[in-house]
Formats: sequence, C-alpha cells, structure tokens
Amino acid sequence: LHKRDHSTKTTLPAIFEFVLRASQNRIEPYIVSASTIFAKNQILKHWSSAEMSDSDRTLIRARIFECIFNTAVNVPESLYAIAQFVSMQDFPSKWPSFLVDLKSNLDPSSPVSTFRCFKILDLAFDYIRKCPKSNDSVSIVLELTNTFAEILLPMLELSSKELAISSNVETRLE
Repeated sequence: LHKRDHSTKTTLPAIFEFVLRASQNRIEPYIVSASTIFAKNQILKHWSSAEMSDSDRTLIRARIFECIFNTAVNVPESLYAIAQFVSMQDFPSKWPSFLVDLKSNLDPSSPVSTFRCFKILDLAFDYIRKCPKSNDSVSIVLELTNTFAEILLPMLELSSKELAISSNVETRLE
C-alpha cells in the first residue's frame, strides 16, 4: 500500500464491488484488469500481515468466487491468481468452506461457469503438486478430486444422454 493508505479496508472491498458491477456498466476490460492486478498485488503482499484485517480476509474469501462466476466478460487472470493464493493459504484451516463455496457458485448448465470452476480446481491441484508431500496435502488432494468428480460425473451423464438422444434421432432420420 502507499504510505497515505492506512489499510486495505476501503480499497479491496471497493475493487471487488467494482469488478462485480463492471460488466453491467460496460467498463473497459483493461480497467477491470488493472484493478484486479492491484488487488492481487495487495493481497499477496498483505494477506498474512496485520495490515489486513480478518474482516477483509473474510470479505475477500466471500467475494472472489462471486466475482469470477458473475463476471460477464473474460475473467482477468489476476482474479484466478487471487483465488489460488487465498485458497492455498487458508484451505482447509481458515477457509473450510472453500469447496462448498466453489460448488455453490457453479451453474452446471453453463459451460462458462463449469470452465471457471475447473480452472480454479486445476490451479489448486497445480499448487498442491508443488508442495512438499504430507498427510495434509494428501487429504487436500482427495477433497479436490472428490469435488472434481462430483462436478464432472453429472456432466458426463448428461452428455451421454444427449449423445444417446441425438444418436436415436439420427437413426430415425435414416
């Protein structure tokens, strides 16, 4: 933060609110991207310090998926980086609802929503791959894998039903 800023308390909540409203207000994507890059840098720098309050951390955990899943335009990579960083700093001890929060923002009927969910899971897996192996990392991988399967299996069932229906229609047309 700049010396004149006293805390992230007013800046970060305003940025997340801005991102949520940006697509409705047709804000240029480069402005949204610059804002989220600033937020990412502040979060990376201050997440574990006393400069960021617990209420700010709670707000960020609550808003990050909302921003990712409710952004109509392309999601800035910096939002994914924030989600990856925060989840790996706080999951499971300080953010036990990470996977529940992720799934609650998912719209399984939306390919865009599903892509965004899988991207977040992939980033989490990527982070875990780089960590030293421990019992904690193994249990986290199991939780991530189960969540991945919970999301993917219904999609595969739906796809196979659609394939069967389209195959059936094509057979009738011949």
